[in-house]
Amino acid sequence: MLYSFSERKTRFSKTCWRQKIKVNILFNHSLKDFGEKIKNKLTEIRYFDKDFEPLTQTDIHEDKVAIIVWTETPILFLIEDKEVANSYKKYFEKMWKQSKKS
Repeated sequence: MLYSFSERKTRFSKTCWRQKIKVNILFNHSLKDFGEKIKNKLTEIRYFDKDFEPLTQTDIHEDKVAIIVWTETPILFLIEDKEVANSYKKYFEKMWKQSKKS
């Protein structure tokens, strides 16, 4: 069965909530209102500086990295490789430390 991106995100969120999976999200500052709406006890959200607004979204889970480029026609790259996923996790952790709490 194929799901739209929005349906997949909703299913993922419900799964995380049911299984009590903690999620760290790093948003563009312009999405602060949205971040406040989705925040819950299992979600920690931080923000990039106001002068940094990337057009990309990166999701990392186990050995998968999904990179979404939010242009008029969104583009998705899916990489399935443990070494690449670990590299992106390290990159995320570095960005997380440099980001600002809400």
